[in-house]
Amino acid sequence: MIEIYLFLENNLTYSASFHYEKDGTDFLNLNTPSYPVKNLPYSELFEDLDYGVSILHPTSDGEDFIYDLMSEYLRNHFHVSNEEIIGHKYSEVFYLFAHNLRILDLMKKAYFDNERIDYKHAIFVDGELKYTLDNTLLREDDLLILTSIMTSAAVNKFDLDIFNEYTQGSFIIQNKKIVCKNSAFNLMEHDNGSLRPFTFEDIKFEGLTYNEWLNIYDKILSCDLLNYKGSVRYSNYITGDTTYYDMYLSFTLFENKAAIKVNLTDVTNFRQEETNVRRLEEHLYNVNVLNKCAILRSNNKGNLYWTPEIYNLLEMSIDEISRVKDNENVLDRYVSEDERKMFYDWAKNAKTDDDVFKSQFKVVTSKNHTKYFYVSAIVKHDDEDYNSTYLVSLVRDITDTYVEKLELKEKNKQLEDLLEDKKMLLREVHHRVKNNLQIILSYLRLDLHFNRDNPNVTIHNTRDRINSMALMYNKTLKYNAVDLINIHDFLKSLVSKLVEVYSYGKIKVNLNVIDKGLDIDIVTPLGLIINELVLNTIKYAFPDNCEGELNILFTNDENNYKLVISDMV
Repeated sequence: MIEIYLFLENNLTYSASFHYEKDGTDFLNLNTPSYPVKNLPYSELFEDLDYGVSILHPTSDGEDFIYDLMSEYLRNHFHVSNEEIIGHKYSEVFYLFAHNLRILDLMKKAYFDNERIDYKHAIFVDGELKYTLDNTLLREDDLLILTSIMTSAAVNKFDLDIFNEYTQGSFIIQNKKIVCKNSAFNLMEHDNGSLRPFTFEDIKFEGLTYNEWLNIYDKILSCDLLNYKGSVRYSNYITGDTTYYDMYLSFTLFENKAAIKVNLTDVTNFRQEETNVRRLEEHLYNVNVLNKCAILRSNNKGNLYWTPEIYNLLEMSIDEISRVKDNENVLDRYVSEDERKMFYDWAKNAKTDDDVFKSQFKVVTSKNHTKYFYVSAIVKHDDEDYNSTYLVSLVRDITDTYVEKLELKEKNKQLEDLLEDKKMLLREVHHRVKNNLQIILSYLRLDLHFNRDNPNVTIHNTRDRINSMALMYNKTLKYNAVDLINIHDFLKSLVSKLVEVYSYGKIKVNLNVIDKGLDIDIVTPLGLIINELVLNTIKYAFPDNCEGELNILFTNDENNYKLVISDMV
């Protein structure tokens, strides 16, 4: 038996119904006359909708309505063609709906009073709710629009396929008691050992308080609510097990009295798998966060998905994230045109399961910070549709590593430069030691020529010259330069030491020397010259260690240097 009920959304006292003993295939009367229709140039727009649309216009006497359009959604539902509906009167095709359910009266009210009317159909087969239709009537210019959307009351076929015979069941609730259980539910209670006898008090929906559940219970019994679907968590204090049920509740009749039928499915295993998947996703997210990674998946149909970590990597604000368009590759905003072109050229020409993209991208983030990403990608075949392919890309923030490499490279360059300086200094030292030894040898030859009978003079002179050169190299090290010597410091130390040794400090030295770094090639001969002049001055200008003053003037004028040494007794 088929039972069809009608309820108004805003008027619960208005209801209608009819019972039909046949199989329902002759609900419609398709042998009726046809009438002229209105031309609707936009009719094709309604063909691919996931809900039903009917467009009608009133007859000349205003007592009926003629179909100008019925969308494919409704034609498939009623198993009719365009020719069988378009141009026919509503009351002649749907006689039982028009008169027994008084829908024709609602159509007239909606059209002539220009009022929107919402109503529901509930269709029962052998006492079990099969589906509901949510309908809306409204007038648009000289046309009447009827929209319909179906909600199935049956358990989803996919849900049925994945559970065995022990995981499904149904029972009837009446007067807040379970009054009838089917055999499948009895098996769930007894054979699998996970349930004690299940009672009305055990029905506690997740996300609802007990009072909210009782309110839903009352609404279903009064047909204010046609159906409800929710999940129940049941803890068995006897066994210690926790079981989860998806329950679908709908109005029914039991012993000719209002009742609620409950279809339920044991989804405990499914919930456990969901928990495992959620934990895996959380672990993956944590790995991505800790490793500063984001994953992109896109297919050749234009569908694209980024893991949320990409927004953290790009330093995007909540407002910027909210404005990201569906299937937008948000990374494109922050990389150069050349890098984008390189990636998409590769993706266009990549060989499936073979080519791998690897590159380093310079990224300027939303906060204008410069980062460096390592991007790798591969194209794979879709297992479910071999003609389709999808792309998986891993993006990793390597900024810290990149900066460290740059710093290490710079430090290595500095070390290489320092090593080269040391090598150059060593070569320079060798070269100058060689030259200075040549100078010492030349002085020895001169001293031996003029002081053949007094070798001590030669030895003392050679010692002073070597001391002068040693002092020069010591000043070079203190000046922290390879080939520069501060001439003021050098001459002050050189002359002071000579005066102290050979005059016992009785000669006052007056220095007027520029404070400037000079090339060692100038200082070396200059030091030897001053060494000879100062020694001769001490020896001949201040005999017998007499007191006096020694004046040394060293200045420069443009590119010329001036040295003046004078004495005063």
